Amino acid sequence: MKCKICGNADTRVIYQLTKSDLNVLRCPICGFTFSEYQGDEKNLASDGHGPQGVLDVDPNYCRKFQGRVQLYEKVCGPLRGKSVLDVGAGGGAWLMAALGAGAAVEGIELCQDCRSYARDVNRLALDDRPVHDPYWRSRAGQFDVVTSWDVLEHVPDPRGFLLDCISLVAPGGHLLFSTPVRDTKLDSLGILLYHCTFGRVQFILRNRYSRVHLQIFHSDQLKSLLVEKGLRPMYYRAFQEFSFPMKQYFVNVGFRRPGADLMGRLASWTIGVLPIENKIMGIFANPSTAEAENHSQKRSPSGIG
Repeated sequence: MKCKICGNADTRVIYQLTKSDLNVLRCPICGFTFSEYQGDEKNLASDGHGPQGVLDVDPNYCRKFQGRVQLYEKVCGPLRGKSVLDVGAGGGAWLMAALGAGAAVEGIELCQDCRSYARDVNRLALDDRPVHDPYWRSRAGQFDVVTSWDVLEHVPDPRGFLLDCISLVAPGGHLLFSTPVRDTKLDSLGILLYHCTFGRVQFILRNRYSRVHLQIFHSDQLKSLLVEKGLRPMYYRAFQEFSFPMKQYFVNVGFRRPGADLMGRLASWTIGVLPIENKIMGIFANPSTAEAENHSQKRSPSGIG
């Protein structure tokens, strides 16, 4: 497979996840690391999981978005009166928090179960057209805030997805996102276990790379890609967040109960004693037209660049 970021055709297998029947590839030029499974946005792994799989049913999951509203307002100012688009909106928990802060909200969600939950519970009408659809491209630069929480790791074309999201941000607006990153203690532990056991202990890597998690960025590469596209980082920090109870991650990779319960309790104790960061959260500003022109003039005294 070609590298999804730089297009290099000479990608190499670095992990063989035999229990998942899946290889993990890395580009020797840019270092991008991804699952060989190409994904299909019309047949999502999350689709068809039923209401019990919609994360928004969990009150704890919903409460975290109040904290993200507070973080946004601390870094960027009031959300009230701003237009917000959430790409990969799930059941609408973030949009409800933004709505409560006085924003005008819209959302994109490809999973039918999530859209149904958003409609029936949160009274939100989410759009099912992907972000690269001509409809959204016709709305370039129209949103003060574009968000994408834990979506980047799932999309078949992460570079194209980022560019489409950036294109929707108005001058002076902001892009907010969270996603797993691979330069963490969790990944270091997974790699160590894999190599020390000659590939036999794979459960951490199988939770990181799969037919659901198609790629994991390195935080430096992700930041560089956004900066190269003209965005300015305002907040960019690693943090710890797990969407499911710990035992669910072991069920996902084939552990049977009570083994999954035991491993889940052990993992919960471990991350409680030794907090393990596994994701990055970013807030990036799209320069205003005046800022962009000023930057261009600084690069080229003639104003041509």
